[in-house]
Amino acid sequence: MREGRCRNSFDLGPEMELARALDNLDEILRRFDLLLCNGTMSEATKTSIKDAVIAETTGRDYMYVQRVETMLHAVIISPDCAIEQ
Repeated sequence: MREGRCRNSFDLGPEMELARALDNLDEILRRFDLLLCNGTMSEATKTSIKDAVIAETTGRDYMYVQRVETMLHAVIISPDCAIEQ
């Protein structure tokens, strides 16, 4: 591993299955919130992430992988997750 880099891996199989249906996005966000933000993510942040994912992937069922990746990245960089209270 090169200095200054960090690699993390996640088993996202269950989230990938959930992401096949837009109705499950709340559950995916709940899981990511608990795992990465200790359950502190605001409803406003969750709604913003969910709305953005829906806007980008609606009508394209094959984009469920992108849904999960986008949600994961958005949670990680969200102020709710990045700022320790």
